[in-house]
Amino acid sequence: MQGLEIKKKLTLFSSIKARQLIAQLEGFYKEGRSRKTKTLIFVQRRFSAKVVYHLLKIYFSETENAETILPDFMVGCNGTMPESIEQILSAKKDRRVLERFKKNETNVIVTTNVLEEGIDLQMCNSVIKFDYPETFASYEQSKGRARMKDSTYTVMLDSDKREKFLKKYLLYKEIEEELRRALVGKTINRPEPLEADVTKELTNELIPPFYTKKGAKLDALSSIQLLNRYCMGMPRDAFTNTNVTWERNNDKYTGKIVVAVLLPLQSTVRDKVFGQPMTNVKLAKRSAAFEACRKLYEAGELNDHLIPIDSKRQLANVSEVYFRHWKQFEEESAKQAGTQKNVRNHQIRYPSQTSGCCPQPGKPCYIYVLRIAAGFN
Repeated sequence: MQGLEIKKKLTLFSSIKARQLIAQLEGFYKEGRSRKTKTLIFVQRRFSAKVVYHLLKIYFSETENAETILPDFMVGCNGTMPESIEQILSAKKDRRVLERFKKNETNVIVTTNVLEEGIDLQMCNSVIKFDYPETFASYEQSKGRARMKDSTYTVMLDSDKREKFLKKYLLYKEIEEELRRALVGKTINRPEPLEADVTKELTNELIPPFYTKKGAKLDALSSIQLLNRYCMGMPRDAFTNTNVTWERNNDKYTGKIVVAVLLPLQSTVRDKVFGQPMTNVKLAKRSAAFEACRKLYEAGELNDHLIPIDSKRQLANVSEVYFRHWKQFEEESAKQAGTQKNVRNHQIRYPSQTSGCCPQPGKPCYIYVLRIAAGFN
């Protein structure tokens, strides 16, 4: 009866579009599909994503599909600079949403255009555009998420917008066909780009590339991606983050934009890294990321192939220099110290001088200085 009550409330107080969305999901998951079937629902506004998510959560939690349809939502951040505490927490939440989606803990994500581009989701069986695509880019990117063999792509329309979208849809199909004729099977016959065009595209005139000893090339376009890859490889937990902090400033002499990069606390590069003054934010961010990557290479965080060195490799390198004498004490055991299979219990004893030593009126207080030194040469 509780499920029927929810359905009755939905019929009375929800829009036709919301009821049709629920019917679409119920029909899609009743066709012999398991909870591993993945669905993306795209809406236009962040607030709409939250409302649709709560509507689906309340409805399906009290029906027979409670264990089959598991919704979640993801809205991303408003902007990229300057980075605030709210944006850091939002980025953490988005990562958890994607992890639950990939682990089959949820199978329906209500999201904005944050998932249309930039984030790759391989397994997706159905894409629903709750708000119809306004541009060809939105149409093509959202449609590209339905890349499984039997995937479906659904656009929900109000009756008064049907004619308007059908005209756009025919135009979108013409653009797709024109792109297919221009690109598919004609890669070999394409003319090579001019050197001037390549230089302009790669912004090498403004930010000259950097080469390592083995010839690996670092340019401005790949620097942001490399910086994010370096930060994603850092250890993290619920209390720390590995996000890059960007700060925007204006040069008081030239009026151009200067961006500063602050790397996470886990990095050996602790100081702010400033880029060159640029005419726009995009170039300024690339310049700052380029300088940060170069400093990481000089600090030994990147190898000669511009690949981040993980913590295990760094520990092995340090051990060869400072802890060579440990090799003579190595035990021939596959168990690793500190793990659950190799626990060594020690009795903890506290000095009597530090027990019950709260300051008392009229009595002297003492300070203890502990000097610890290495017991080997």
